[in-house]
Amino acid sequence: MKNTLKVLSVTIIAAALCACSGETRQPEKTDEPVSLKTSNAGETGITEYTGKEYKFQLGHHMQSEHSTNKYAEYFVEELERLSGGKITAVIYPAGQLGNQAENTEAVRMGTLEMTISDLPSIAALYTPADIIGLPYLFKDMEHVERFYDSGRFGTFKGEVADATGIRILSDSHSGMRMVYSQNPISSVADMKNLKIRVPEIPVYVNTFAALGCSTTPIPFSEIYTSLQTGVVDALELPPEGFYTASLYEVTKSMAVTNHIYCDMALLINNDLFNSLEPEAQAIVEEAAQEAALKHRRLVKDQTEELISQIKDKGLTVTEPPFEEFQQATAKVWEDFIAKNPEGQELIDSVKSLEE
Repeated sequence: MKNTLKVLSVTIIAAALCACSGETRQPEKTDEPVSLKTSNAGETGITEYTGKEYKFQLGHHMQSEHSTNKYAEYFVEELERLSGGKITAVIYPAGQLGNQAENTEAVRMGTLEMTISDLPSIAALYTPADIIGLPYLFKDMEHVERFYDSGRFGTFKGEVADATGIRILSDSHSGMRMVYSQNPISSVADMKNLKIRVPEIPVYVNTFAALGCSTTPIPFSEIYTSLQTGVVDALELPPEGFYTASLYEVTKSMAVTNHIYCDMALLINNDLFNSLEPEAQAIVEEAAQEAALKHRRLVKDQTEELISQIKDKGLTVTEPPFEEFQQATAKVWEDFIAKNPEGQELIDSVKSLEE
């Protein structure tokens, strides 16, 4: 497996789903993983795992200093704890196995077992996955968590697995996305013709096109030099991704737009998951859920501090009017509903959880 990802197409639509590879396993398929036993101490966990040993590869595109890598580390720690060290994973951060699009495609094909990525990255395969990235859909991260914990999101995960071959083990936060630029942004008018880097994800491209920008999809690893050389004037990211990549060195302003909520989902090839012994399936799922809970707390706790640290780097900070940006991007919702028969129902499900 290793570094064969270089030959993968960045376009997620391409290629048929392949059976996953790895160590030879005797599949024991089940519709539902077995429940974990409860220890005498009252903690959820398995008292003694007696199944096979598994060692997975987990690649992601963020730097090792980013909290996404902490999410991966939490997951590995829980895997080893619940299995007595018999189930583990090796983490490959910072795009070692490929960029975000390549890793997601590799999990779909089965040439990579696991990745951490956002759900809109699989929307080319299953367009309802764009629901997470619709502009101004979520009020805050607590609102998002209510959706994650809802029965509708549980159904949604099954729909994604059936349509794409990618199983969502758990989902957590990257944060609310903001705009960083060379000149201050105080209104939608300041966005017109702005050359902005966006991920190669349709809902992001469409959002900034609606705001009048000239969008340029660039891999995360190339953002710094693209700003430095003037290929783009601006970018949009959650504060942590901006700060840990030292992008404050090549930008001068931050606009607190909170235009899109960005998730970080732990994904596994669905055929691989179904091939695991039932007891191992239960451990993988519980480890993923526990890791997500820890990671959500971490991201929420650090967000305000990160914004303060960005200000300390000398960036001019503006707070453009929320309503103006929301109105300008309304067409993105309309297009989502037009492309997805269940689009309005999905939006209504999310909005019903707003407090």
